[in-house]
Amino acid sequence: MSYEYELAEIYPGLVTCTQADLNALLRSKPDAIAVLDRLPACIWEAGFEGELLYYPIAPWEVLPVKVLERLADRIASLVRDGRRVAIYSREDSGRICYIAACALCLLGVREPINHLRRRWKASGAQHSAVQYFCLRHTVNRAQKVEHIQVDDLEAFQQDEDIRAAYQRIGEAMGEEARFLLRFSGQLPSVKIMAEAANPALCAHAVDDFIDIVKQKGYYVGTVVDG
Repeated sequence: MSYEYELAEIYPGLVTCTQADLNALLRSKPDAIAVLDRLPACIWEAGFEGELLYYPIAPWEVLPVKVLERLADRIASLVRDGRRVAIYSREDSGRICYIAACALCLLGVREPINHLRRRWKASGAQHSAVQYFCLRHTVNRAQKVEHIQVDDLEAFQQDEDIRAAYQRIGEAMGEEARFLLRFSGQLPSVKIMAEAANPALCAHAVDDFIDIVKQKGYYVGTVVDG
């Protein structure tokens, strides 16, 4: 099965590329190509003189953790240095998304899989492997979590002021932080979670959101998790 995706810049200096995009990629003169399966020799005829990062991945498989760390770190380092890097697989978007998401994590992008869905038509990825990788690289970040009960969860979820506050606070925290809501399937409750390098930023974000919930009249109390 082949995929007809456009050459997409998913982050400044970082692009995704399948076989269908290869000519466009070579015309853009990338500084490096991360090859995840096979790259045709025609790249030399096209004048490619950059660096090849050859890390073949079998279908539906993942790289060993140390190897993945090395590849993602190399991609992120090149991008930070202002180099243009492509992540290439002949036809498999899942391989590309897997490696791209891990590199984006090191570049400070929160929720890298969702970021890829917004920036590229492809969305397949090894979600569990990506989540494990991201967890390893966020363990030293500060977190604040508050679990609160609300009186009407459906109304809370549909409230435009609540939605606007969630978006505003998340954007204010910046690309290198995360602000999330998780809704309970049993209680009418919501977990408010913030993660960032700065503990004060996390605390301010969560407290700010809870203040708005109280102002809107939804707040019932704190849920004690057993």
